[in-house]
Amino acid sequence: MVTESNFQSCVTEHRDYLFGFAISRLFDEEAALDLVQETYLAAWKNRLTFDGRSALRTWLVGILKHKINDHIRYLIRQRDLMREIEVETVLDNNSDNNYWLQHLPERQNCPELQLHNRQLSEVLLFCINRLPAMQKELFLQRELGHHDTTSICQIHEITSGHAYVLFHRARTALKEGLETHWLT
Repeated sequence: MVTESNFQSCVTEHRDYLFGFAISRLFDEEAALDLVQETYLAAWKNRLTFDGRSALRTWLVGILKHKINDHIRYLIRQRDLMREIEVETVLDNNSDNNYWLQHLPERQNCPELQLHNRQLSEVLLFCINRLPAMQKELFLQRELGHHDTTSICQIHEITSGHAYVLFHRARTALKEGLETHWLT
């Protein structure tokens, strides 16, 4: 059990290790420091539940891992929200002058661009078809079917965390496929 008297020595003893652990996953010093502090706060609040079946450092790292996962989920939600705001802002800003719309027909009639787009579409379709079935289905529903993550999770009876992992794997595989078959 962690007591008031040994908590300060616990903080001093494990602080550098926990900070190194956090920084190696986040690459953000400020966030790493905040999460280490949150870890110690959670450890202090739950000190009576620590029964010594594991090493104190192991217990603290477990708490820190949960804090890091929560932080990453928060960043993902913020990124998605900011992406939506940016898209809306770009559309709003461009609707006044419609510059991008005025020049679109000229570019669509360009034979070179049409060939380029057709070839890119073929390679992209080839890469999508090579994805594992579940990744392919989720990716197509989200990117082409315009379903949100919540509805996709309900349809497939999976958690949002699992869905985000599958989306990430699909994007990574597509990126690698395009780099191999298109950009070389």
